Amino acid sequence: MTPVAKGSTVRLEIRKKMQNGILILGGFEGKGFPVDVTVSPSSIQIQCLEGCERICLPDEIKLVPSSCRYLQHIAGEGLHVRLQVQVNCNTEMISTLKEILKVKKNYNFYCQSCGELIIQEQLASLTHIDQFCSICHIRAPGCSGNQGTAEPSISGGPILQEKSKENAKVICRRCKAILGESVSSDSVKYYFTEVLIQPSCQDFSVIPRAQFVESVIVQLLMEFSASRSTFRFCIQGQDGKHFLLLWLLNVDTLMVESITQSGYEKNEFYSDISSLSLTSVEAKNVARVLYSSCTNSKNKELLDKWMNDTGAQALVFPNSTCLELALLLTLNNASLTPSLRFMNNWKVAYLKI
Repeated sequence: MTPVAKGSTVRLEIRKKMQNGILILGGFEGKGFPVDVTVSPSSIQIQCLEGCERICLPDEIKLVPSSCRYLQHIAGEGLHVRLQVQVNCNTEMISTLKEILKVKKNYNFYCQSCGELIIQEQLASLTHIDQFCSICHIRAPGCSGNQGTAEPSISGGPILQEKSKENAKVICRRCKAILGESVSSDSVKYYFTEVLIQPSCQDFSVIPRAQFVESVIVQLLMEFSASRSTFRFCIQGQDGKHFLLLWLLNVDTLMVESITQSGYEKNEFYSDISSLSLTSVEAKNVARVLYSSCTNSKNKELLDKWMNDTGAQALVFPNSTCLELALLLTLNNASLTPSLRFMNNWKVAYLKI
């Protein structure tokens, strides 16, 4: 993280493959005009009647000053500039869930809501991720307790079984969160958004719920887009209710954004804001998505066209997770400057990778 002068805000959205970006400089309100902006490869200098401010960029990012073009000042937002950007860093994409679980390691499964250990030191194997965004765990013969098993009926075990006409629900004994469903006498399907899967050699670490949901969903989007070459998704609940239409635009965006005392009191892009200085800029890999709510009848025609004509992939989550995702996208969209919140009739949001 690099210190940034108080009073000014910077937002730089970089497309790494194209090596270009959009720079938005804000915080000019209340400053005496004229304001002179000088762009150098590693910093941006703002000179006004009140003094001079210098914003330093992360070391791995270099601007190309001679490429600045399409300058535009938008009231309430600041100066918009398009320019070329050189990114010289190993911003590797995170491994997909399939890649992680292909590694021959023992894993622990935890309830993400409360941290209860569900499965201990089990060799996980994942060869296929279905539209229900779950992992199927096969009980090892002769296992008992929580040593490599998810047997719901074990007295005092980590999970409970709730009978229903469909597959029995698997529920955390401690916090009563629904973790998955029993699909046969010897297998349990766990929802990716409800269990935390970590190598058994690692200690359990608490991850805020919103951050965890965001991370899992963006991994699933990347997995489906890579394996099935689909970038359009329909988010629906397990009862068949449709919540969102989601369009994955790109996953090669690098976002550099400042958090200053004179800017927004809280920037929803950084859900882990407590770990950042209030006077810093940081670069993060993000996925850019378009989304539209389909919970009301007016989008039924769009939903039908989306599913029938474009071959969109349905992704099924617990209804509560669908609502969490909708809230996450809404908060992120609201944190953007007004001119960036929409693309045609779609809302824009960014998910951290």
